[in-house]
Amino acid sequence: MKILQQTPDSNTIIAIKAVYNGEANEEQQRKAIDFIIKGICGTYNMSFHPDDARLTDFNEGRRFVGNKIIEILGLNVGKIQQLEKIKK
Repeated sequence: MKILQQTPDSNTIIAIKAVYNGEANEEQQRKAIDFIIKGICGTYNMSFHPDDARLTDFNEGRRFVGNKIIEILGLNVGKIQQLEKIKK
């Protein structure tokens, strides 16, 4: 089973580590998130594997994570904060 959709280059690895350590600049942040969405999660790849239903399921789980990250990136934080104030 192929674990990573793509193999990260050294700059991508540095970027992911910098994000984790809270030291990433803007370019590294974008590079890391982009690789997570595309390279690790395979969000835009086909998940179906014709010979292995379990691999299809595994790939769908991966894609789910990538899609949730994309969903979060598109959220309007201001509206969420307003709703949180109303609930209090």
